[in-house]
Amino acid sequence: MNLSFLKSYLSNKHSEYPYAFPYVTGIAMIIYLNYSLHSLDTLSVIILILLMIIASFSIVAILMAKGENEIKRKSREEDLIISEEKFRVVAESIPSAILIFQNSKIIYANKKANEITSLTDDELFRDINSLAIVHKRDLAKVVGIIKDFNERKITETELEFKIIVKDKQEKWIHCVAISNYLSGVPSVVVTINDITDKRNVELGLERYIEELQVSRSLIEQNAEELLELNGLLAESEKKLKKLNSDKDKFFSIISHDLRSPFNSLLGFTEILSNDIDELTKEDIKAFSSNINSSAKNLLDHLNSLLEWSRLNNGDIKNHPEKLNLKKVVDDTVMLLYINAIKKNIHIDIDIAENIFIYADTKIVRSILQNLLSNAIKFTFKNGTISVNARTDADNIIISVKDSGVGIGYRDVEKLFRIDTNHSTKGTDNEVGSGLGLILCKNLIEINNGKIWVESKIGDGSTFHFTLPEYTEVKLHTENNLLIEYTHSA
Repeated sequence: MNLSFLKSYLSNKHSEYPYAFPYVTGIAMIIYLNYSLHSLDTLSVIILILLMIIASFSIVAILMAKGENEIKRKSREEDLIISEEKFRVVAESIPSAILIFQNSKIIYANKKANEITSLTDDELFRDINSLAIVHKRDLAKVVGIIKDFNERKITETELEFKIIVKDKQEKWIHCVAISNYLSGVPSVVVTINDITDKRNVELGLERYIEELQVSRSLIEQNAEELLELNGLLAESEKKLKKLNSDKDKFFSIISHDLRSPFNSLLGFTEILSNDIDELTKEDIKAFSSNINSSAKNLLDHLNSLLEWSRLNNGDIKNHPEKLNLKKVVDDTVMLLYINAIKKNIHIDIDIAENIFIYADTKIVRSILQNLLSNAIKFTFKNGTISVNARTDADNIIISVKDSGVGIGYRDVEKLFRIDTNHSTKGTDNEVGSGLGLILCKNLIEINNGKIWVESKIGDGSTFHFTLPEYTEVKLHTENNLLIEYTHSA
């Protein structure tokens, strides 16, 4: 019989047959009996007994090893059951939903997952239902994250999105997903928390903050409006006080200036009434001339009073239009021609025919009449008055120059102020109300212009004022398309 197998086993300490020893021992006994059957002696019996004992101990050892392994296996199974029970208790006790995914499929979900998603286990473990509840606005984002996990582009993430559960109720959830391996299989463990209440509070706070910001903006706007209104009220109060002050001073001037012509009228008419039979024709003529002069002076005062009143009440309306400046000046000069002839004053007009202004006709004539009347009043006999105009940007500067007595620099500052009564007699003792230049200034400002004076005692005065130049738009077209536009006077 071949003993190579036995020799091989006995010489191999790490045999691949851990339970083969008793069988080897039995084979050895059979071999030994085969050789010693015809010559069995005491030594052979002893050897045989030893082999039997060894085989028995081997069988006992095998049985004991198997029992120990079974005990260990059962212990491991019990430990596994206990671990699973502990995991289940923990997983079902925490307030978060737990989902475990493998290959994009849910293999585990705790009861909290059913509660948050309003889905049963059967519904959860169907692929379509786990994504069907995701709000369409967030679906692409969630699908993209799942794809990144499957492709191992990311191993963990955190996000918030909205889901639609039963009865079309909307919920906000917060998810934390982490990659792991379970039993050697790539898995993703997802924890989910319902943050709807928290999100609603945040949204409420955001809306409240927005409302506060709107309220703050309204308050700031109201505050600005109140400040602006207060400024307007203060300005109106200031203007009203000035207007009342000007009115008081104006009536003081008028009452003072009206007293003189009225006294003259009363005096001369009283003489004529009482002594007409004793007066000569020349005396009556002289008294009549004085009465006429006083009446004209009185009319001038009344006209000034009326103009000032209409101006301050807003009764003078500005209706600007295209005016030929030279024609307006010519017409005004003709009205005052007799006054100029009386003093043999020459009026020279140097204004181009193509100068047009944009202003109110009545207002411009009133301005020119006042300025030309003053020029005639303060120009000596045989003197000269010139009126000219020139273009300055978008305005026309009109100048009225006389060769009269001139004005001192201290009196120049008083000319356009109603709070100072500046009225002097003319070169032929003409009198006035002193309101003409004040009215001129206001009327010029109504037409978006300004007035100023250059004067020197003994060298005459030049009054300058501006009025807007009239411009019109000319369109140049080519093939019915606008290609350019120009302004021209």
